[in-house]
Amino acid sequence: MLAVACILLVNLPLKAGAAARSAFPASAPLAADHSSGFQIDAAHSGDQPNDPLTTPLTRRWSVDLGGPVSYPVIAGGLVFATAGYAGGQGARLYALDQGTGRTVWGPFDLGGGGWVSGLVYDAGKVFAVNEVGDLQAFDATTGTRLWVKRITLTDGTVRSAPTALNGTLYVGSSQWVLYALRESDGSELWHAPTNGAEYSSAAVSDGAVFQVYGCQESEAFAAPTGNPIWRNPPSCSTGTGTTPVVYYGRVYARESASGGPVLDASTGATVGQFSAGPAPAFHGSMGYFVFGNALHAQPVGGTVDAWQFAGDGTIDTAPIIVSGTVFVGSTSGNL
Repeated sequence: MLAVACILLVNLPLKAGAAARSAFPASAPLAADHSSGFQIDAAHSGDQPNDPLTTPLTRRWSVDLGGPVSYPVIAGGLVFATAGYAGGQGARLYALDQGTGRTVWGPFDLGGGGWVSGLVYDAGKVFAVNEVGDLQAFDATTGTRLWVKRITLTDGTVRSAPTALNGTLYVGSSQWVLYALRESDGSELWHAPTNGAEYSSAAVSDGAVFQVYGCQESEAFAAPTGNPIWRNPPSCSTGTGTTPVVYYGRVYARESASGGPVLDASTGATVGQFSAGPAPAFHGSMGYFVFGNALHAQPVGGTVDAWQFAGDGTIDTAPIIVSGTVFVGSTSGNL
């Protein structure tokens, strides 16, 4: 889970032919202006095809939340974000008006220590988890806290963003456990042992839940039951992890800043390799990868650049795609 003090972005047009687009369907439909969690959707594809945003861009508003800021979640005309407060002793949850930036409700103190808390939106609710594992649900419109549940033991921590889809929340802990909880009341549906779920925000797609641990180990679970589907490779054991990206039947399993294997989502078999530091993004027949301080556009299933953009030489954020434009950020603060 990445904490940032500001959001830094660059835009470039997509390049994909009509024939290729018909072969690679777009991400699952999202409402316009909607981004439910980390990298936009439950598969972490980084693609929002229905937003009316157009370039060139101008700043509409900015708000100083007084500390390191999480990724934003956007739904129902509101922007949700958490911000750490002095001393790293916890974070606060804010709901801001999307048009003006004014505070609609909050800040709500999430407690738990640490600088930031992961958050996600689904079906009119916002869910946030703090570092000690307090998972809390709020009415997205009013800010009313609906329930709170501790999902870790006394010495556990949570440093991965939660994922939500179709009434179920998925979140992993430092105690090497992946939890599935009912969104309506926080009751546990199932939990499953893992090899390092603490830093891996689960990706959910086509009835399966995917996680990536260290040394290129990945695992898939059945979303309704938590039963294991596959593990690749089965002998690796580590407490670290990264967030997987699932697109068109492939799992992009980043093991480190250099990238990792591409896996068949059904079997876990390795079908390729990719290079990327942050999470890649996908749209149509193309994938967008950041490595070597540049943005690389490559056909899905290929490793040869269709084009690349170096910008100012310090590109380093996960790209996102909004209505046919790729946005990526640099450490120098350029859009």
